[in-house]
Amino acid sequence: MLSQNRNFALQSGFLLGLLYCLVVLLFYFFNLEMLFSGWGFSLVFWVLFLLFPIYLLKTSELVLFKFKDVFSVVFLAFVSATFVYSLFTWLLYSVVDPSVIQIYVELMMEEVNQNPDLYPKEMNEDYFIANFEFKNQINAYVFFLIPCVLYSALVALIASTFKKKRIAESNLKDK
Repeated sequence: MLSQNRNFALQSGFLLGLLYCLVVLLFYFFNLEMLFSGWGFSLVFWVLFLLFPIYLLKTSELVLFKFKDVFSVVFLAFVSATFVYSLFTWLLYSVVDPSVIQIYVELMMEEVNQNPDLYPKEMNEDYFIANFEFKNQINAYVFFLIPCVLYSALVALIASTFKKKRIAESNLKDK
């Protein structure tokens, strides 16, 4: 990967990571319960996730024609954004305000108690508290990279196909 592409991807990923952190902070300060339950936070998170590569490719001044180049830039941006977001949430929940974990546990236990047939018996308070351990946060980060790879590949495939088609059309017009 060219250093220019790498730097652009890292800067863009850092920007997306900061956007994720800002969304967490907004929900944290205005409606903490919606951070863990409901659709509000999830909707904002996934809209950012899905639209960011489009923004990335539209604002890029880089020449990204090949699948490999587009995939590398988009995936590296997702990797760095997810790392910033994961580090931020771990710091927020484990260092800055550990009481947030208890709110999460209470909301999850309420859900389990309302629908006991849907959840295994092992889902107790300790199960939910374990989600915030550093090791489990690293595991969540690594497993979240799977959809990042798939979506990056899809975006790269579509973008490179359209760019090749556009180049072919412009070559035909020149003749």
